[in-house]
Amino acid sequence: GQFKLMKNFLRGMLKNKWGRIINISSAAAALGNKGQSNYVAAKAGIEAMSKTLAREVGSKNITVNCVAPGFIETDMLKDLDQEYLFEYLLDEGKTVKDFPIELRTPDNEISGCQSRVWVLGEQVNGQWNFAIDSDAYIVKGIGKLLCTTFNGCKTQDVLDIKFHDFKPIAGLLTTQRQRGIQSVINSIHYLVNTDK
Repeated sequence: GQFKLMKNFLRGMLKNKWGRIINISSAAAALGNKGQSNYVAAKAGIEAMSKTLAREVGSKNITVNCVAPGFIETDMLKDLDQEYLFEYLLDEGKTVKDFPIELRTPDNEISGCQSRVWVLGEQVNGQWNFAIDSDAYIVKGIGKLLCTTFNGCKTQDVLDIKFHDFKPIAGLLTTQRQRGIQSVINSIHYLVNTDK
């Protein structure tokens, strides 16, 4: 559907030598979801198609972007049980590589978390990228989810992301884990603010 829609609108954009295309994907394209290979494949396909089309028409003053929101409060999320979420976060955490020991320093460590957590951030070409590590797989999984949301954002966009943006997923976690999410967000905001 998105391919046909873009194809139809692209004709006029090419004629006018200007245009904006924004596709909607899902964080699932980057993270994967158990039992949803068809959904994940479709969303990853939208992202790949958007990147390819951006390269094809970018020189003609046409931009193609893809927005990939994280968990959104919907009926589908309400049906998600805590056991599934816990397994999902554990599985995601197992895919996160450990930081080298020299990066697990007090300067990179986040206080206020139940487990030991370290975060790194760098800005390249105006976009931020963050990495997180922990001594607990579930925290690594939560961190991966957070980093996926923040990565690729410009400074103001990073600062605009708040705890309430993660409320649908945080509501399924313990109070201590919710505090940990807030601590990670605070640390990411601190990194961004001190880089100005």
